[in-house]
Amino acid sequence: MHVEVTRMITAWLSHPVYGVNALLPDIPRDLIGGTEEDEEPEEMAAVYNDIDYELDDVLGFNPAKRPSLVVISDSNPEGTDLEQPTKEGHVYSVAGAIGYYPRDVSRGRGRRDGNYVLRAVGQSLVRFNQPRLSKDYRELNGIKFVRLTKLSFQRTAGAVPESALLGILFFDGIVVNKLP
Repeated sequence: MHVEVTRMITAWLSHPVYGVNALLPDIPRDLIGGTEEDEEPEEMAAVYNDIDYELDDVLGFNPAKRPSLVVISDSNPEGTDLEQPTKEGHVYSVAGAIGYYPRDVSRGRGRRDGNYVLRAVGQSLVRFNQPRLSKDYRELNGIKFVRLTKLSFQRTAGAVPESALLGILFFDGIVVNKLP
């Protein structure tokens, strides 16, 4: 299930209307710890994931294009309602993270941009939770994403000149496995 969840979230974050790049220009930089003079963060060059892209190197993930996002997820192998064989699907919990990798910019600029980018990611995922907006992105290979249940942000102490991971948005959700 983590493969399908990772691919659904990756596709959604690239959505032309509700994806991170579409929402980034509307993040109010003067209201969330910035100033009107803060430059708009660069658009994400790519949204990667650990399923479809080879991102690993000695130092961890190392996306080829930056700034970029990397989506990872995992599922809890313990489902509910398993004792009901006639039920259409079984419910599972999922958890994941979306990491922000900046270009080589100053540490302050990278942290500031990361703040805005991860807020745009959060707003995009709030819209993902609205089935009428995301109906074409919520089901893959018999796995249906029911809803996100929690979002939390974590700034990392990354070293920007080495293009290290700078911020993470964690998510929890519920999926239904509709396959027997």
